[in-house]
Amino acid sequence: MGYLQTWTKSPEHSSVMNPIYSSSFYINGLQRNNMFESMKGPLIGLKLSLKVNPMIENRLEFYSAILTGERHHNASLFYQEGPGPPEQPVKASAFSENTFWKATARYISYKFIFHLTDVSAWVGFQSLFWKYNIESISLDRSSTESIDPVKSATSQIFLNMLAPPYVGSSKSESIEIGLMKCLDISEGKINWNPISSPAPYE
Repeated sequence: MGYLQTWTKSPEHSSVMNPIYSSSFYINGLQRNNMFESMKGPLIGLKLSLKVNPMIENRLEFYSAILTGERHHNASLFYQEGPGPPEQPVKASAFSENTFWKATARYISYKFIFHLTDVSAWVGFQSLFWKYNIESISLDRSSTESIDPVKSATSQIFLNMLAPPYVGSSKSESIEIGLMKCLDISEGKINWNPISSPAPYE
């Protein structure tokens, strides 16, 4: 059993819009973005190693997690636009998105290992499955220009109605082949054999 927590925070990023000028219209400005995302929850798993004989081993791993996550995205835009030369006052617009979700994950791995003299060869497969659903999402916007409160409220109502039922999933599977070598260092001796062969020197 364990606890899993991840988080990602992007540094504030600013970029200058390429100005557009013409004889009747112009626009230029500066935009900024930053985002924070985290996910956490309990993790439970089982790992088994079954040896048929000193040379053949079966390894099975299973993990399951129930996680909650959130994302916060903030963006702002400062710009000038209008007809004629760039003499209009600077305008500002800010946007924020807050999303919360739940996720479940399942991981299964199996390896058939054949131990040789000083290396082990194995073949196996692994499967990772994710399933998540959005619990809530909210969008906020502010601007130096007037914002239609009816349109803003209507958009939020539609988000609250449509977002929570959304369920997404992803799955990845692979077949693997490999070699491994185990070094056991204790009391000045090195055991090159992952089973029980004598050390190459005393």
